[in-house]
Amino acid sequence: MNKEIEKILRLYNIEERIFGELAQDIEDLLQADWISVEDELPICTKSGVWDGLRSGKITVIDECENVYSAYLYSGKMDGLEFNDWYDINDDEFDYKITHWQYCKPLITKKRGGCNP
Repeated sequence: MNKEIEKILRLYNIEERIFGELAQDIEDLLQADWISVEDELPICTKSGVWDGLRSGKITVIDECENVYSAYLYSGKMDGLEFNDWYDINDDEFDYKITHWQYCKPLITKKRGGCNP
């Protein structure tokens, strides 16, 4: 077999394995214990230059099943309660947030390929 073809096939197999593992990681995330915003909201304890209180960084899922890191801002303004979701860039979401969970510690997985 041509060496270039072998190289391409080897790279393709590595890429396929990495994307397969990434797809499994995403599937695991979607199967995690999500809390419905209808049942409970994150605890907001941080104060700052914003109105109300802010949660720590949390992971949210919107009605289109997109997953984001986010903050919840919660409080009262002019006698009305608010619970507003913002991404980590302080932009509001385009779609309704449906579920959330506290961020878990980052776990890294060795994906192979490199030897010291």
